[in-house]
Amino acid sequence: MLFRSGRNASVGAQLRDGLLAAQFAEPEGTRTPVRFYDTARQSVAEAMAAATRAGAVFLIGPLVREEVVAAAAYAAQTGVPPILTLNYLPADQPAPPTVKQFGLSPEDEARAVAQRALAEGRRRAVVLAPAGDWGNRVLAAFRETLEAGGGVILASESLSGREVGEALQSALRVDDSIARHRRIQAVIDTPLAFQSRRRADVDFVFTPGQAASLRQWRPQLRFQGGGDLPAYATSDVWDGRAGSELAGLVFPDMDWSLATEAPAVAALRADITAAFGDSNGRGRLFAFGHDAWMLQAALRSGKTPTADSPLVGATGQLSIDAAGRVQRSLRWAEIGNSGLRLLDAIPNANDGGD
Repeated sequence: MLFRSGRNASVGAQLRDGLLAAQFAEPEGTRTPVRFYDTARQSVAEAMAAATRAGAVFLIGPLVREEVVAAAAYAAQTGVPPILTLNYLPADQPAPPTVKQFGLSPEDEARAVAQRALAEGRRRAVVLAPAGDWGNRVLAAFRETLEAGGGVILASESLSGREVGEALQSALRVDDSIARHRRIQAVIDTPLAFQSRRRADVDFVFTPGQAASLRQWRPQLRFQGGGDLPAYATSDVWDGRAGSELAGLVFPDMDWSLATEAPAVAALRADITAAFGDSNGRGRLFAFGHDAWMLQAALRSGKTPTADSPLVGATGQLSIDAAGRVQRSLRWAEIGNSGLRLLDAIPNANDGGD
């Protein structure tokens, strides 16, 4: 496995623990050995070359996006073993045939949000996203899927570098309402009773981002008159703390987090509890590492997971498409005042609409 120490050491440790949990679940007599290579201490190319010289038959990793690009380039130029990267290449960069890509992609969650909104008959969106590369990628994925399904983004605002209230006023056109009131009042030169109004053409709000950030803007959304709008987020919104600030937000996440009674998840949690006493400290990255090992085992045995015959893992039902990208099913939940309410899967698009 290609992992990274340094500032990504904690991430690497969680992935390693999940991977080893899956490895140790194999029968002892047939257990596949694993060796770790630190790409913080050597380049990706050096690590891949060292693994190949040591007789590796399959490579897992790296995790960092820039290193995945380097790994794909090296694999295209040399005869390294098949590799399962733990992140995705840029959308415009095809993968060599020996490279499969697996990741916990926020872009996939954004696409799923767009699909769910469309299936529920909601087509006109306002997006409030973080500034920077992460927010731009999530917004682009959401826009592509929404527009492909006949939807439209009415407005998008960044919540970084400006006041949340100002951004919300602009996105919901509350500032237009305030400006009209001021113009009328100036013309008649008489104080008027006034209540600002948001735009009426919005079907829903999409707000990818961290829970701490969303706790700041949700009360502002209600204050600006948008508290009644259906609101969707990505899995980053859930940090285990319910409450009124986030109540009503709908988000997708993996089986490990939301479907704890699913057979694959329940079995893995039981094994961890038996070995270590508790499974609650193992998060999404643990499940990710576990499923990475399961995927490499399936690929090495010639049983490539497909949409018709997926691999049922801790992160969901996994299949590999023609481009070599792992596709992952998602579960859905809504945050309430005291906890989560699990939701049904995305409804059939033919069941809703306007």
